[in-house]
Amino acid sequence: MGDRPSRQLPNADCALVEQRRIREYLLNLEHPAGGPKARFFIARGFALDAWDRLQAALIAHARVNAVTRAIETEWGIRYTVECNCPTPDGRNPCIRTVWQMEGDAPRLLTAIPL
Repeated sequence: MGDRPSRQLPNADCALVEQRRIREYLLNLEHPAGGPKARFFIARGFALDAWDRLQAALIAHARVNAVTRAIETEWGIRYTVECNCPTPDGRNPCIRTVWQMEGDAPRLLTAIPL
C-alpha cells in the first residue's frame, strides 16, 4: 500500500474508540506514554469524567480528515489521519490518529498531538 496519501478512512462511520483506550491511556496522567497526551487533551477541555467527549471528537476527526498514510502491517492495514480535531475549548488543534482495521471497522490505536 505504501506511504501515498489516500482518501477518507474506510468505514469511518463505524470507527471504534474504546472507553479503556481513553480512560486508561489518552486521559491518564499517570500512564508512562499517555501522560503527555493526557496533559494535552485535558488542557483543551477534555476530562476523564466526560471521556465520551474525547471519544466523539476522535471519531469526528476520523470522519472529516483525510488519510495521510496507509501501510500494510502483519496485523492488516494501518491508517494515519491528520488535521484538526474538535475540542471543548474551540482551539481544534491538529492531531494525528492511527487506526487499525478490525473486520470492517477502523479501531483507534493512538492519538498524537502535533
